Amino acid sequence: MSGETECQTPRMESAETKTIEVVVNGEARSVPEGLSLDRLLVWLAIDPSRVAVAGTVIESERPHRLVLSWTRPENLDDPDKVSRVTFTIEEQFGSTRLTVIHSELDDEMLRAISAGWPPVLSSLKTMLETGASMPMTRKHWKRAN
Repeated sequence: MSGETECQTPRMESAETKTIEVVVNGEARSVPEGLSLDRLLVWLAIDPSRVAVAGTVIESERPHRLVLSWTRPENLDDPDKVSRVTFTIEEQFGSTRLTVIHSELDDEMLRAISAGWPPVLSSLKTMLETGASMPMTRKHWKRAN
């Protein structure tokens, strides 16, 4: 794929919600193939033998919307530690806007995801546009392919 791409910086809506938008150069129909739940979970795993995130699918409207519960495995029994992640994919002038809204966050999870989502989504964008992920996440992409 060629052409200019846009990547917006994360914006905060409140102390409990973080929204990140990325515009991918390409039509929306190609993005869900790269944005499968299985791939996301592999990309987010630092050590495949250690589960870092637990949750369930709350809502799935393929290929445009996916809502997950999100927590650390040790916090599954504490509803105050369970957050929600909503992925929305929309076509926009021949490109695709991926919006990730991570809500119902406590302070600890807000800090963790604020450092995690931007590089993960930047690398996903790069991989979908060029076929190669960013070096910082490359070992994770290889496991997903």
